[in-house]
Amino acid sequence: MVLPGIQAVFGFQLIAVFNERFAQLSDTLRIAHFASLSLVVVAVALIMTPAAYDRLAEPDLVSRRFLATTATLLTTAMAVFGCAIAAEMFVIASLVAGSAALGVVSCVAALALFAILWFVLPLRRARRKPAIAKRRAPGSSRAPS
Repeated sequence: MVLPGIQAVFGFQLIAVFNERFAQLSDTLRIAHFASLSLVVVAVALIMTPAAYDRLAEPDLVSRRFLATTATLLTTAMAVFGCAIAAEMFVIASLVAGSAALGVVSCVAALALFAILWFVLPLRRARRKPAIAKRRAPGSSRAPS
């Protein structure tokens, strides 16, 4: 589900380079765009690694090690992709507003949003999970939400 979105972002980033206005960007904005594009490539590689590993190394086995490795790779890909989008926010906000300061603020805001939604809230829920499981009613197979 994440991969098609990342591929779409990658496609739009590639198109931007061939736009006439791209050549008019400052060196800083072109470098930030390239950094963002590079981070998207890394995110795609990280997301695709578990599928390649599964098909080539352990096609008939789903081990705990494989699941842990997959979770680590996907979590890392999310962090890398968040950084890519934040870098692109810097480029767009700087270009639209004509202000590198607004670009930096937009970049930091995007990073904070991704960090909270993708990491802080899920980790907070994971820490509460054992406490919720302990409160489960006798005979109930589900913990309260």
